Amino acid sequence: MQLRPEPPADFLGVNATWSTKQRAAEERLARAYWEAARKLSGTVHAFGTRLPDEPPGAFSVDAKSYPSLVEPGPVARERYWRNLQKVWNDPEAWKYSYEWHTSWFFQGMNY
Repeated sequence: MQLRPEPPADFLGVNATWSTKQRAAEERLARAYWEAARKLSGTVHAFGTRLPDEPPGAFSVDAKSYPSLVEPGPVARERYWRNLQKVWNDPEAWKYSYEWHTSWFFQGMNY
């Protein structure tokens, strides 16, 4: 299982009081954090597990490329980590994929 390519609305956390410019910048930032989360979902944390209270170092984005117009970078990172914790165990946020591996067939065979 891996997080879907599109973040759920609860992760985006758009605020109705934000200006159009703020919303656009925050959506770009949210999508960048979602991509960081997708990398974590494939390597470090799995569906159904509890995420740590503090975001790991891998859950980060380049603040210069994705500036928050709403709050300082570390505060935005913390907010998106909390949003990720909210949606982490939602099956709708995940996609299922199945792969067939034949490596098991050749284990133990000596050629």
